[in-house]
Amino acid sequence: SEKVWPQRHYDNLQWPTGLETYSRLAALTGLALARFYEATAHAYAKVLVPPEAKLYFLEGLDSVADGGGVSAPRRLFAGRDTLALRPDTQAQYCPQCLAEMRYHRLIWSLWAVAACLVHHCLLIARCHQCRAVLCVNMIAVGRCGQCKSDLREASALLLTEDESGLLAQKAIQSWFEPVPQSTSRTAGLMTGDEDKVSGTVAENAQTARTNQKSNPLNHSENLTSQPANVLWGVLEGLKAAVLTMEESWPYLYQPDLVDRTSNAPSESPLVNNPVISRSSYQQFCLYATAYRGLANWPEGFDAFLSACRQQNYQAHEIKPYGPLRAELGTIYENWLLRRWKHPAYRFVQTAFEDYLVKHFSLNYGVVYSQLCRRNSRLVQLFAYINLEEAARLLKMAPAQVENLAEAGLLKSYQSADTYRKAGQVYHYQLFNRSEVTRLVREGKAGDYQGLFELAAVLGVNDLPTFLKKAATQWS
Repeated sequence: SEKVWPQRHYDNLQWPTGLETYSRLAALTGLALARFYEATAHAYAKVLVPPEAKLYFLEGLDSVADGGGVSAPRRLFAGRDTLALRPDTQAQYCPQCLAEMRYHRLIWSLWAVAACLVHHCLLIARCHQCRAVLCVNMIAVGRCGQCKSDLREASALLLTEDESGLLAQKAIQSWFEPVPQSTSRTAGLMTGDEDKVSGTVAENAQTARTNQKSNPLNHSENLTSQPANVLWGVLEGLKAAVLTMEESWPYLYQPDLVDRTSNAPSESPLVNNPVISRSSYQQFCLYATAYRGLANWPEGFDAFLSACRQQNYQAHEIKPYGPLRAELGTIYENWLLRRWKHPAYRFVQTAFEDYLVKHFSLNYGVVYSQLCRRNSRLVQLFAYINLEEAARLLKMAPAQVENLAEAGLLKSYQSADTYRKAGQVYHYQLFNRSEVTRLVREGKAGDYQGLFELAAVLGVNDLPTFLKKAATQWS
């Protein structure tokens, strides 16, 4: 935090929470309080605060804001909502934007933002001369604090040929609109460029509207009505899943980039290190990979889960926690079972249920897990049922259903998973629900019951053969 005035109050200028801080800064710069709110990371609270979290507000700011004021301005809760923000000492920038106007753009403060959508280039997080880590103040003045190099002279990595990566960045950045990208942090406003900043608000607002109209998620009918903070919550879960994968994961986004100096980035697209150690290129690849799970919903989500499942399946020769935990990993255990249980994520749960039906219908352990048995929609959607449930529908004993299957009068299916009994490995026996209900509907279940009673009177031992011959004579 930074000291705003001596011996009275301490506040963080990245996301100040005190009304007196806003009043003091507004008096020093001549800007309205509402403008200062938009210039802080609190303006992103509508996206970064998850739907299940408690909301916090900046007390008093809405009551003193002027004509176009801010109604009930939300604020970020430090430690919960601010993890998505880069520290002021880990800043990044676009050299072309800086050459056009020297101030730090608010949108650059997000870890998820790694590209400039105006100039289609990768953002830069280090000095191009001495490789020193940059802070917001250095970017605001346009010079490296270590070697005094002009940051505007740096060459950024071009992304003009990388349509997929730019598509992901365009979608992510559109969630944070209509906060004007020209609005600076407090440090950027104190550089003598205040009038220039004010003059570009209308232009950037129009850019925001254009970005929103061309939001790639608008092509996915099921996501157009989802709030930005819900989409952000989904993206964070997908990102967490990506971070658990190996470098060799085939699904990992690895673009072929060429910069102005023909020097390709040397670092790998994803490394297992803390977030503050990752470069803009690594963040670009990370979020482009995670966004694949959101694009083309729900098919993209299906493909993302399958890619995670394939990678985790190869990494777990022995699965001690059940198929879903072992094959889907953290996205299942920490997100689908916990974070995404909130009603706002119902569309994610629906897509996951459809995924289970599509890929796990013949997996006994999944079909008859507590997760699925407690879900009435899944119970109806799964096509296959076990021996006991088939016997209940046919009003027969399980042994009689097995006799029908052995006689070829009711087809049985082997489950994908197995169990051990007396040292032997067996597959579970499953039956198609529609085939079972058809026997009941056509009255054949009652006919087979009569055959079992007749066999008992005649003392027949080979029931399958008897049933098969009787059924042949009927036909």
